[in-house]
Amino acid sequence: MKDKKRNFKGSRDESAIIMAPIFPGSDLIVSAPFGFEGKRSGVYIEGSPEHLETLFPFMSNLLDVYNEERFAGKWIGLTPPDEHARRMIIHYETIRGELDKIQLLNFLLRKHLAEICNLRLAKISRLIVRAEGEILQDTFITLPKGFQNGKKFVIPPKGGGGKIFLA
Repeated sequence: MKDKKRNFKGSRDESAIIMAPIFPGSDLIVSAPFGFEGKRSGVYIEGSPEHLETLFPFMSNLLDVYNEERFAGKWIGLTPPDEHARRMIIHYETIRGELDKIQLLNFLLRKHLAEICNLRLAKISRLIVRAEGEILQDTFITLPKGFQNGKKFVIPPKGGGGKIFLA
């Protein structure tokens, strides 16, 4: 489905790939536009301001890390948390072929969050694919057997303010 340009609305968009939870104990949701082909994609990370602020410095570690696996590309930009929109956006660019956004969220982003950022991921997440308001896929996914999960939790302490706790 090739569409003309439009503003993506994150997890509320009528055509989106959505995954949540990403981290245990966190309300953060990741999403990417469905049906837009190309070599670049923004991944929206939405949720409470405290969780976004805590995550931001870790996400910046992904910038310019070249990935030689399936997607041969790199994370090229990071839009800081926006307290009004309650989101941040990280951008990925592949150097060859089209970008499969389900694999980008399910495989590459999760792998990099655990491997490069050392963040503890939720063992089970829900993956929803929605096109023009219709749910095409709604399934639970687990971390693969043998997956090297990170050690740091993204959990804000009571009373606000983000903090990272070691496992």
